[in-house]
Amino acid sequence: MLLDGTSLTLAVGALAVILLVYLLFGQYLHRFPPGPKGLPFLGCWPWMTHDWHKDFEKLGKGYGDLFTVWLLNTPVLVFQGWRAFDEAFNKQATVWCNRPISHGFLAQEVTPKTLFKTHYTEKFKFRKKFLMANVKRFSFGNKDNTGLIQDEVEAIIMLLRGKESKPFYLQKAIRIHAANPIPILFFGKAFDNDDADFEACLNNTGIWFEKMAEACEADVLPLLRFLPRKCITDGKEAGKKVIAFFKKTIAACREQYDPNDLRCFVDQCFNAGVDEEEILIHLLSYWGDATDSVPGGFRLWVHQIAHHPDVQQKIQAELDRVLGDRVASYSDRLDLPYLEASILEVLRISSPVPISLPQETLLDTEIFGYKIPVGTKYMINFCMAQNDPNVWTKPKEFDPERFITEEGKCNYKHDGWCAYGIGRRMCLGEPLSRQLMFIFVANLAQRFTFSFPEEDVPPKDPLQIAWSGVTNMPRDFQIIATPRDN
Repeated sequence: MLLDGTSLTLAVGALAVILLVYLLFGQYLHRFPPGPKGLPFLGCWPWMTHDWHKDFEKLGKGYGDLFTVWLLNTPVLVFQGWRAFDEAFNKQATVWCNRPISHGFLAQEVTPKTLFKTHYTEKFKFRKKFLMANVKRFSFGNKDNTGLIQDEVEAIIMLLRGKESKPFYLQKAIRIHAANPIPILFFGKAFDNDDADFEACLNNTGIWFEKMAEACEADVLPLLRFLPRKCITDGKEAGKKVIAFFKKTIAACREQYDPNDLRCFVDQCFNAGVDEEEILIHLLSYWGDATDSVPGGFRLWVHQIAHHPDVQQKIQAELDRVLGDRVASYSDRLDLPYLEASILEVLRISSPVPISLPQETLLDTEIFGYKIPVGTKYMINFCMAQNDPNVWTKPKEFDPERFITEEGKCNYKHDGWCAYGIGRRMCLGEPLSRQLMFIFVANLAQRFTFSFPEEDVPPKDPLQIAWSGVTNMPRDFQIIATPRDN
């Protein structure tokens, strides 16, 4: 039976009222923090680029440390200020620690079981404990591997001396040696500087990371998983090649495996009866962070130090006073507070991880009076928190002194510093990355003064030379490494 005009009008009106009541009641019930209105049905999606940390900075002006962005039909909480960070990730850590099943990972045919894209379960905690314990055991906890890592530092020193104080592209020159500590840890070996397979693996890891952020937008907007997107095809191809390299290298480790002489993480996995799929999960959980954050972090440090010669001179004076011509080790960290402060300041001002991948609440909770239901999507704008004027004095200025206490020590727990994340889902690579950063920086600053060629000086702001992706790593730039006579 067809409806007449009056009946149709009443039906449409009733449906509109029901929809309006549902929307109003739903928002009242959950009382999400306020945020930009956006457009009907689309929300703020038309204003979003692939640099979400920049988009959220613009959209969130006037809404404080925590606000809500509607993307299509999905409310997404955005954390932007340290006060909200502290309230959620320090005081309610077990609530704000879940990750959704990743549509982006599934579309790229990369296992979603990696630790940084897994629900916060007992299995997750067991895997994380196993990974972190053995990272410690086979990196600086292993005498032979510590020696191999130091060999890579010495190889970079010799390489830079060979440049004879002439300009060269930093990333291209040191990439393999700077990344080698990670295969030393996992596979018990370093790769040669001309190893084509390892070079290809690093290139594909870079592509995978670059495309991952865009692919994982589908974790907030599931509709995107059904659309043909270049980030999916490129990421899928790169991911397959990275996994093929892992399988080939794991097979080589198995041929040399000796249960009485465990050399590396993969050997320990063999010894514990861990199958290949589980080994791949551990590798994928750690590999990209470490191979990207260590070489990239060192390049960020060189970039800032070359722009601030006064800071570089203070670092070198401290090194000369404490070490003389002795090789630096990680145990020297407490005696080199200004050097350590320079690393913290570089990681603060550059924000190597500008924004988190999409996450979700594990339980119903309340924050700042707003009732947040379980499964609510949220993202964390680390770049904004590390430049929060309520925490940092003149945040746009590079100043390692902000980390030096009145007693002359380095403050490693400064409010607002979250270069490796915060809470239960912090970067798994943080402990090793910070150790390696210190070793590289201390030994190279001791031996070289870094400067830019006059005709090719990159912008001082590290965000202006960063490529977009999961991480804010700098594009390659030319540098001059002048040996210090002492």
